[in-house]
Amino acid sequence: MFDWKKLNDIRFEFHFKALKTNNLDRYKQFVEKFIGLNPEISFKAIVLKRKGVSDNDRALEDLTTHLLYEGVLQEHNSNRAKLPRNLTLTIDREEDGRDKLKLANIKERIRSQKINGLHLLNFVAEDSFGNEYIQMADLLTASLNRIVNFPQNTGAKDEFARYLLSLLKVDVESFKDDNYNDVLNEADTAKIFNLN
Repeated sequence: MFDWKKLNDIRFEFHFKALKTNNLDRYKQFVEKFIGLNPEISFKAIVLKRKGVSDNDRALEDLTTHLLYEGVLQEHNSNRAKLPRNLTLTIDREEDGRDKLKLANIKERIRSQKINGLHLLNFVAEDSFGNEYIQMADLLTASLNRIVNFPQNTGAKDEFARYLLSLLKVDVESFKDDNYNDVLNEADTAKIFNLN
């Protein structure tokens, strides 16, 4: 990835909020390159509509905890990643105090589940600028957000969201209101844990 960025003179972070029509092709190239270099990678996400959620920080902490817990169990039960396993968590650095508290809370909540064979290692906050995995996670979660909350929009961000989700074989039709509570169960594509 470093070589690709250098070859293409890319000195910026791939962040969804900076995606515009003039850099849409670069974003598409980035996700293609990332997936090509990481064919073993898998993605998991939790989808929750914002209505009724007043504390976004608390909601993100709760959702991250649920995602880790359900994800570990799903990977074990599917035989893709049987326990025992080590678990590390890297989040995008925002504010040191808030990040440390969030990570400590998530780690303690996962530890309290007493998942036999799950060993919790480093839970850290890192600047996303040098971490393509965090950038990719941002692009995926923001793309899901666009499809769930703004399904009729047609701008560059929406085009990218549909492109990325189709690349990952996520059925965007499952996010229509009449399908919204369905859980996607395909073992080899993204799994959506829907709390609605």
